[in-house]
Amino acid sequence: MIYQSLQNLDITTYPPLIYSDDYTFLPFKCNKKDVLIQTPRLFAPFGIQTNENSKSYLMISFQNKENDTHTNIFLNELKTLYDTVYTKYKDKYTVNPFLKTYGPQQETIMNMKVKEKALIFDETKQCRDELPIYSYASFIVHLSGIWIYKNQVWFQWIILQIRLENDIQLT
Repeated sequence: MIYQSLQNLDITTYPPLIYSDDYTFLPFKCNKKDVLIQTPRLFAPFGIQTNENSKSYLMISFQNKENDTHTNIFLNELKTLYDTVYTKYKDKYTVNPFLKTYGPQQETIMNMKVKEKALIFDETKQCRDELPIYSYASFIVHLSGIWIYKNQVWFQWIILQIRLENDIQLT
């Protein structure tokens, strides 16, 4: 099931998966199913980027939160999710925030991994090869869980699908 909101979700952790002495993964589930969330329309200023390890990621911005109540609500739900995990693990680990600030206006941003075969399409349901820079898009994201590395906690967000909101092309 794809959720429109994080509000009132009963997200639970499943038994840890130990990958090595240093890396442990705690999967998140909701009602025994993966946590898939459809975001509101968000700003992607730089398109899909690739890091030095050839992993694709996307920076999304919440800069339109004053004009779009859905964006503001989603941002507040993300903050509540972080606070919940922080409260649960703060005594044993350093819980790293997934929301950060960026640029001279200190806009709230979030970086997410992009699944290798993530589907990108436009408003007319035409498949696209890339996400143009300075785009607005909605996303289906997977909150798969948290990684624990030594004394650090990191959230794992993965973009599965992208729907361009403002880049229509005629066929």
